[in-house]
Amino acid sequence: MTPQSTAAVRPRLFRSARLSRGAELELAVMIREAEALALALIAEHPAARAVLEADVQYVGSTRVGELLRLEAAVTAAAEATPSAPGAMGAADALERAETLRWRLAMSGRHIALAEARKLSGALMDEEDLFQEGLIGLVKAARRFEPQRGLRFSTYAHWWVRAQITRTIDRRGRLVHISTAALDQARTLRKFRDELEVSGEPISYATLSKYTGLRIERIHELLKPVHTLSLETPIDRAASRTLGDTLVDDQSALQDARFGDERALHRLRLAFVSALSDRERIVLIRRFGLDDSPPGTLTAIGDELGLSRERVRQLELGALRRLGRALQRYEYSA
Repeated sequence: MTPQSTAAVRPRLFRSARLSRGAELELAVMIREAEALALALIAEHPAARAVLEADVQYVGSTRVGELLRLEAAVTAAAEATPSAPGAMGAADALERAETLRWRLAMSGRHIALAEARKLSGALMDEEDLFQEGLIGLVKAARRFEPQRGLRFSTYAHWWVRAQITRTIDRRGRLVHISTAALDQARTLRKFRDELEVSGEPISYATLSKYTGLRIERIHELLKPVHTLSLETPIDRAASRTLGDTLVDDQSALQDARFGDERALHRLRLAFVSALSDRERIVLIRRFGLDDSPPGTLTAIGDELGLSRERVRQLELGALRRLGRALQRYEYSA
């Protein structure tokens, strides 16, 4: 999706007003009540009980782990006996909790926009970072625990910034570096700065002692990065430069831009007017419309706090509405 079309989507995303502290707390309590109702309705179901009582790893003791187990239990009960009142009621309760959680997340959209404006640069524009900020808001809403006494807007700010900065580290570079390497380099710089402040001698051996990394690994992570000019000669006679080896694809770009601009305009118009906020984000992540790799149903569900089946339903519904809207625009043209 081009920046112009994404910018057209953004004003619709900002129609909801920010929530007060009391409204945030009320929403969080209603989410917990809906989840508790879903759990009570399927607690005695054999298929659901098997999921709930199964041995879990560490993630099972976290807030997100509890949600994943509850969703898996409701899905198991619905698949085993689709017409059972308890399974149907639990699915409805989870859907209500999901809707409320989405409303809570989207109340912090101003945070995502502010961080995107602050951190945007040459390789990552504001619109891409804004989309990542929305994902951070959804992650925050899934993990928010009102009993800790924090406002959701305060809690969500950290998740939004973390999501955006990780995306910049992962995608905002000319050369891709793995997330693990970036985290290790960040840790090394942190310890190096602390040693410099304390006056302790800085050496690879000292950093290895503090971080547990091998000296060879530390040397690789901290070595300076050199850039090459396109005028760098690539043969002894200096008759050819690095820039000469690059393909001039300007004509190819012009050919790609040439097409049915009218159809593209109808598609953008339908995307903005016919779809809900959540459907637009699902399609953007599913088909890589923000220039990121296309996402799987499971990955999108994890990012947006939805089940895999719910993401599939949103995708199919959005595509049907897009098709009908395009037909209307075509007939009216």
